[in-house]
Amino acid sequence: MQAGDRATGKQGVAGSLGRFVPVVVAILIACSLYLPWWSITVRAPQYPQGLTVSVHLTDVRGDVDEIDLLNHYIGMMSLRDAAPVERRLAPYLVYGLAALTAAAAFLRGRAAVAALLPAILFPLGVVVDLYRWLYIAGHTLDPAAPLSSSIKPFTPVILGTGQIAQFSTVATFRVGFYVALVAAILAAWWSWRQAGRRGHGRM
Repeated sequence: MQAGDRATGKQGVAGSLGRFVPVVVAILIACSLYLPWWSITVRAPQYPQGLTVSVHLTDVRGDVDEIDLLNHYIGMMSLRDAAPVERRLAPYLVYGLAALTAAAAFLRGRAAVAALLPAILFPLGVVVDLYRWLYIAGHTLDPAAPLSSSIKPFTPVILGTGQIAQFSTVATFRVGFYVALVAAILAAWWSWRQAGRRGHGRM
């Protein structure tokens, strides 16, 4: 009986601690709003040290004006013109997602899993939207740009190295993406755990 009581007690403690997982996920998601998600470094003959911009969920920071000037020669849109709706709505969406995720700690069964699903999909959704805007930027080139005749429509690389006319690029995901990815993994694990409990409950 004593061993059984200890086992039951451990399970109770584990269950209580497990309820904090959605709260931790919510905090990580909220933190990602203030961190860079992605960056790209552009090197050109006149900028041998490279120019770097970092993309946050709400804005773009770094050598934005200088890279916009380079982009002007090949007819690309300004970095500040990309994803205007997403940037404006990002704080509301992120905080709403964090609140929904935290609420999963007080839910059970399918309702808890459903509340965590947006958190699991969150980093993927941001990356897909980023790729969409990279595609738009590289496929809406201004034909009147000085170097428009020397380049065809393209999609800048989202990860790794690339070449655009005489410009070389290096793109990488940053800490905001990885924080959200950890949150998504924790949310997926907690959802799987909840599903396992439902299965045992039916047996």
